[in-house]
Amino acid sequence: MKYRGIALIQVLVLCAILSTFALYVSKSTRDQVEMASWANDKAQAELLLHSGYSELLFTLFTYERARLSVSDGGNAITAQWNFFGHPFQLSENITVKIQDLAGKIGLHYLDSSRLERLLLAQGISYQRVSLIIARLLDWQDIDNIPRPNGFEGNGVINVRNGYITDLTDLEMLIDLTPIEKAVLYRNLTIYYNGSFNPLTASKELLIAEVGEASTQQLLELRLRRDISPLEYRKITGTKIDIDTHLYPSTSLKIELTANVGQSTVTKSYIISLKRYVKERLEPINTLFEKG
Repeated sequence: MKYRGIALIQVLVLCAILSTFALYVSKSTRDQVEMASWANDKAQAELLLHSGYSELLFTLFTYERARLSVSDGGNAITAQWNFFGHPFQLSENITVKIQDLAGKIGLHYLDSSRLERLLLAQGISYQRVSLIIARLLDWQDIDNIPRPNGFEGNGVINVRNGYITDLTDLEMLIDLTPIEKAVLYRNLTIYYNGSFNPLTASKELLIAEVGEASTQQLLELRLRRDISPLEYRKITGTKIDIDTHLYPSTSLKIELTANVGQSTVTKSYIISLKRYVKERLEPINTLFEKG
């Protein structure tokens, strides 16, 4: 009886070990199948993004940068696209955002007045705004003479005296508050220095330009259709100067997101388009790519 009891215990222990091993193998197999499924979904998402980006570029080269319905000669993309960063569906699996960089403030040839209006409209004090702008200008000018409230280095921090090459440079100029940092990052760019397009600007920048009442009308209207220069003047009561152009520029930030199964892939591009090029010039200049 004693030996039979020991044998029974051994059998039970062995069964427990085998059961544990079988559970491990089963779980490991499920994990591997799930990982293979994720990898397949990601590969398919990457393929969809590549195809979608190519289709979008083709549309940008063959149509004007304006809404155009299919019945008026456009296609599924031109019927719904916009250039102020509002997402739209390129296909069932792909979401796209296109931001015209003319709707931002160019850092390299800084419009100090426009940046000042933007920061003041966000409740930042005039003294603080003057300090930020002076630091931005001193960082990029070619001399070593500090402006009032400016900064040309102190032996520990060297001022570049050249163009800002990345928005993270802003944090080397001055200790920014979270609000200041968010506003500057959303509304500044190093990739465009041409005319300003208020119709593709952010809500906060548009408020600084034309006031809250006009901004609300413009935001509601631009979601539905394009806004003509005449409509813009009527709504805002402002004149359009030579530095303002109410048509999307050829400098664009494009963000595509593909969702396949449990996989999500996002790619971002900043590009400059040239429809009519000669000799060895490229029609697409990719300034930035991520993802």
